[in-house]
Amino acid sequence: MSIFTAEGDSEKIFSAAIQPELAACWSKILTTGLSAETKETLIKKYLPPENCQELQPPLINPEVKRASPVNAVRRDERIARLQQQVRAATSAISLLIAEMLKKEGGANREYIESLNDIGRLLCDVHHNETVSHRELICLNLNKDFKETLKDVSHWKIAFWKRFRLYIENSKRT
Repeated sequence: MSIFTAEGDSEKIFSAAIQPELAACWSKILTTGLSAETKETLIKKYLPPENCQELQPPLINPEVKRASPVNAVRRDERIARLQQQVRAATSAISLLIAEMLKKEGGANREYIESLNDIGRLLCDVHHNETVSHRELICLNLNKDFKETLKDVSHWKIAFWKRFRLYIENSKRT
């Protein structure tokens, strides 16, 4: 690449080619998507590990859902569906890493490292979608509700069993 390039001019750089069958399969999915049935099958096949429950997509608390407009709830449902797919992909990777460590004692360290990198990137996508989830929901809530939610972790917002009590207590303080 020349050192004299205009802004925005960049050379595309790709890694080595992958197996043609894999490239064809992934290219089709990238252009047409997976069928709803295939997505559902894969999501059910790869459940989150019991010691990593944060992979579950956060759900809107019923009180927050009632206080939110329909379009915000629909957006949130789309984010949750994406997070279910990310959860399944991350869970599949975790199973593969666990099996590789058991069977090979970590001999294929570079493969395990690459799989872990994939898992880390997927976890970051999940985190970013959780942040979007909270921000999109908070856009439509009244000021008191927003103030109450801003300092609560994403995980607690999603699954807090006594959310109403939390809201009431925060108003008293």
